[in-house]
Amino acid sequence: MQHSIIYEYLLIREKEIKKILDLLSSLFPIRTAYIYMIESEGDYRHIYGNNGEYAPFCECIRREFKERCSRCDTEKLKEAEKIRKPLLYQCYNGLYEMYLPLFIENFNVGFLHFGQVRSEESFQKIALACGLKKHTKYHELKTIYESMPAIPCRQMNLIAELFFMLAENIIKKNLIELKNADPLY
Repeated sequence: MQHSIIYEYLLIREKEIKKILDLLSSLFPIRTAYIYMIESEGDYRHIYGNNGEYAPFCECIRREFKERCSRCDTEKLKEAEKIRKPLLYQCYNGLYEMYLPLFIENFNVGFLHFGQVRSEESFQKIALACGLKKHTKYHELKTIYESMPAIPCRQMNLIAELFFMLAENIIKKNLIELKNADPLY
């Protein structure tokens, strides 16, 4: 990641961020997370809201399509960072997600994420568009998908706008900030 900060230079108030994510997960049937890079480990860390890591639909999908899910997540995360704006998209498996990059002084300090949201589209339409008929648990996927609450596109856009406002406040309230780093850095 071009502008990522080495974790040692970040101060992340995890309890406060977790509380915000938990509130959002309680208000809306969505997965929420704050994601940041640990450069020394070459991996991402996550703080999840109380809806956990994956929705049941995604857990079932990932049993067979994990690589495809990971590839989509990585592509969209990089795209959001590049455009430096919230990116609301439909994942490879038909659910909606959003990455919102957070920047402090042109440095990416992580992403707010919400996702694993079902739209009003029928399972048949999603399955056809996303190639889900190849999944061995197709009928289980259909049952899980149809049991998920559908969120209209207009409401997803409002949730995205709320996330954007929260991101600004998280930065302004210094819930994520640069520690007193080496001046050369």
